[in-house]
Amino acid sequence: MVTHVPRLVAFFLSTLCLCRSPVYAEPALPGSIQVTKLDDNVPNYATFGSQTPHVAANNNGIFVVYLAHEKPGTLNMNWSNVFQWVLKRSTDGGRTFTTVFTGPFRFGKAPEIETDEGDNIYLFDGYYSPRGTDLHSTNLLMYVFSNIDNYRRPKVSEYAHESAGKYTALYDVQRNQFYYLGFGQDSPFLVLAKGGDVTSRYNFFKTGQLAEAEYVHMAMDGGRLYVAWTTTPLGNCGGTPHEWHCSTPVYYSIHFIYSDDGAATWKHPDGTAFTLPVVSDTGGLAPNIVPEKYLGQQAAWLANMTASRGIVHFMYQLSPLKNEIYQAFRTAPFSTVHCLENVFGPPAKSGGFGGGGFVAFGNDGIITHDNAGNLYVVTLDTSKPSSGAARGTLAAPLIVLKSSDAGASWSTIASSVQSFAGNSFISGPRVVSSKYGIIGVFTGSETGSWEPNAHQVYFVRITVW
Repeated sequence: MVTHVPRLVAFFLSTLCLCRSPVYAEPALPGSIQVTKLDDNVPNYATFGSQTPHVAANNNGIFVVYLAHEKPGTLNMNWSNVFQWVLKRSTDGGRTFTTVFTGPFRFGKAPEIETDEGDNIYLFDGYYSPRGTDLHSTNLLMYVFSNIDNYRRPKVSEYAHESAGKYTALYDVQRNQFYYLGFGQDSPFLVLAKGGDVTSRYNFFKTGQLAEAEYVHMAMDGGRLYVAWTTTPLGNCGGTPHEWHCSTPVYYSIHFIYSDDGAATWKHPDGTAFTLPVVSDTGGLAPNIVPEKYLGQQAAWLANMTASRGIVHFMYQLSPLKNEIYQAFRTAPFSTVHCLENVFGPPAKSGGFGGGGFVAFGNDGIITHDNAGNLYVVTLDTSKPSSGAARGTLAAPLIVLKSSDAGASWSTIASSVQSFAGNSFISGPRVVSSKYGIIGVFTGSETGSWEPNAHQVYFVRITVW
């Protein structure tokens, strides 16, 4: 199924030094969204999570990877059941996809996908072990699908005890190498050659007294590599996956540092040298970007980040308050460029970043940029919800926001006619494709069900010029 829809309204967000609400402005020019259903009856975490891109584009087409099947009841735990992932390819701009490779059944979420200047495809599979055992006791797998043999026979490199339930990887096009980092102090930082050899390995995190690193993100701006992470309080939750009992919010703070030499050394955002391992929480030297009044009171979870032209941009939500926050910073010297905060209102109230919901209902979102320096956000427009079919789930249309002035002002350039319910978990590449525009994958639920293998996976392509 392929759908084309027109662009809609626009809003203006004033340049801010303190977090506050947006101001409205005039409508934007027309645009389009193409949505293609890739699969039915997939797991509800098919495209989880935002820190690991599941779509990539090169001269040979568009590639997507997602969880295609779940064997429920394996461990009676939602995130530790056995899953099977699939790699698919489109050569017609995302209208149709064919299967390239089907992975083995194993624990964990869908692999991260990357490509390089030679049009090869790389998958990083965090093959982690079940809850209740050492999450780093199983192996990280790196798949290399060569352009030379049309991606038919992948080379697989295995890294013992380097797996992690939440991880990220990134290709450095200037240095022709990969970076990999998992959550927690037991996950090392790896620098990998394109052939799979480990050229550097060291401990990156040290768990703080209050919280440990969980969701990790990476972004490149020229030769500068940023690493950011969300922390989760120590020992505050227990019970089964759907019956958590948390004495404090499940997420705590968000931090970042950077490297200008290919991860050989690291710096504080103010430009001073930083000695690893980094203490993960507010007791360390890595700056926390979450306003202090929310620490320990609201769960602050970093949905996505991007970096362009000397500025690093973050988007995240506070829960249960439903405040959506967009922040941007310069480094060396360290300064705040923008901080926008807007309380998410009831369905009748138009609220959120650019007039649309901003990672509300726990969904991931994309914040990315093109080579001209324009910024884009793709998420669900929760100011226009419709009723879902089960569990009171709300469905909402996709919304696309654009800024041509480094985040000072934004306009809504596209919105989908169709609404989507469920987890969503929108995932996209770190840089907009000059050939295809913004591309992404996400998970929806036509029934609102959270049962295994009851969701759908969609591909989205958005015209941005």
